[in-house]
Amino acid sequence: MRLHSYWTPGRKAEVESRQLRYFVAVAEERNFRRAAAREGVTASTLGSQIAALEKEFGGQLFHRTTRQVRLTALGQVLLAEARRCIAALDRAQEAVRLAVQGQLGVLRLGVPVTGNPPLLDAVLRRCSERYPGLRVDAHLGYSARHAQALLGNELDAAVLYGAPRQTSELSYQRLADVELKLAVSAESPLAGQDCVRLDGLGDFVCVALAPTLSPAMGPAVIGQACHRPAADVRTVDSLEAVLLAVAAGGAVALLPEAVTSTVSWRGVCYRSLGTETPTVELGISWLAGDPPAVVACLLEAASLHPETPAVD
Repeated sequence: MRLHSYWTPGRKAEVESRQLRYFVAVAEERNFRRAAAREGVTASTLGSQIAALEKEFGGQLFHRTTRQVRLTALGQVLLAEARRCIAALDRAQEAVRLAVQGQLGVLRLGVPVTGNPPLLDAVLRRCSERYPGLRVDAHLGYSARHAQALLGNELDAAVLYGAPRQTSELSYQRLADVELKLAVSAESPLAGQDCVRLDGLGDFVCVALAPTLSPAMGPAVIGQACHRPAADVRTVDSLEAVLLAVAAGGAVALLPEAVTSTVSWRGVCYRSLGTETPTVELGISWLAGDPPAVVACLLEAASLHPETPAVD
């Protein structure tokens, strides 16, 4: 088709997205009045925008009669491209909307090196189902170090055992209480008991993580649970060191269910503690103030779990 003389070769057309939407509406409805109603504008407004579009492209887009409206050859070429443009714009708008709401992007989440409790796994699955555009980038580590990473803006949120000490700088939402089990040497007399009493540990040494790694499972907490002074609890600098000490014999440790149900260590077995089973609190922490959008999505997923209190 020969373009009108005012069309300059090589010039890029200046077209608005609403004009393309109006054009597609007319092409699909084959009626200006119905297309105007579909787009929520007056027929005169829609007609003027189609006329402007025709002027911009230098040719008629529709054959109009009193009985019908049909596409010209130029209109047929434009229709396929207009639909692609509109679809791309809709995708971009939806992506931006989801990103603003935190439903699209990356959540940098600190998770316990001691393993994910079943509750946390359930929360993460629900978060993935509700927000498929949100990718969780998990960082294994100890609670105290995760708290420092939050302060340094290296993480968006972290799952911690126990509320962080930096209470004025970090916000915290409790998830649940997690049961602890006793880790004992497979060669220990305790290994033959289905249920061990904490006041019957005798001369066994209690081993715990250093408070600089996990205050909630440090010597003060573990010592109290084992009916020992904190000073009598031996501290080590990793979960592996805890398990090595237990496997060597003569030592016991209290570990969260996430470890005892998933971590198999040669020479170590786990025993329940009956009615006196101690627990440690598990929660989600983020920088003080309103949570970022990606964190809000995680908190919403967590609030849907029956064991988790609603997030204010």
